[in-house]
Amino acid sequence: MKKHIESIGWFLLCILIVSLIITGFRKAEAEKINLEKKREEEIKLEKISLKQNIDELKLSIINKKEQFSSLEDSKENKSLRNTMEKQLQVVKELSGYSDLVGPGIYISINDNQSNHIVGETVMSDIVHDSDILSIINDLKVAGAEAISINGERVLSTTGINCGGPVILVNQESLTAPFVIKAIGDPKLLYAAVTAKGTTAYILKNVYELSLFVRTSEYILVPRYAHKLREEYINVLEGGE
Repeated sequence: MKKHIESIGWFLLCILIVSLIITGFRKAEAEKINLEKKREEEIKLEKISLKQNIDELKLSIINKKEQFSSLEDSKENKSLRNTMEKQLQVVKELSGYSDLVGPGIYISINDNQSNHIVGETVMSDIVHDSDILSIINDLKVAGAEAISINGERVLSTTGINCGGPVILVNQESLTAPFVIKAIGDPKLLYAAVTAKGTTAYILKNVYELSLFVRTSEYILVPRYAHKLREEYINVLEGGE
């Protein structure tokens, strides 16, 4: 009887041990499954975070491209503005609305200052508008890029006319001595008013007018100080 009870005890103990082993195994499996699920959730979260980072990087790249494009546009606009400013400056120079400096020539012309009359009448001993105009034309032929007479800028529209004892330049009354300044090649300009047979040479050596010429590396020709008359001209739309 005692042995029978011991056998039952050992049997129950074995069942308990097996139950504990099975329970432990199941628990371990459950923990393993939970860990795998947890890891899967972590991986999902990492994927979401990585996708967000990628999206942010893409957006940053787009913004950088836009900034770069804006910077390029700014450079192009700046370059275009500089080009337009240079073109405007050239137009102002050609139209006479800018003070100009450069190498050139200085000419002073005055009436005959001696007591005797060289020509047939006293009119031969004074400076006439035709004399000034002829000298201006000689300077232009020699390549003068800018010319002034007593501070009056000479343009293509400038009129040089006699008005009694004065000469009218741009409708301004000028009196002798007449100072002509011209910017250009000093040697060519000098030759245009000193070479034998030129107007200036004849005025000085034949009619004995007071005429002084010198070259300079710095000649200032002032801007045109008047408004251009535009009474009749119009821009042709679509014209070349």
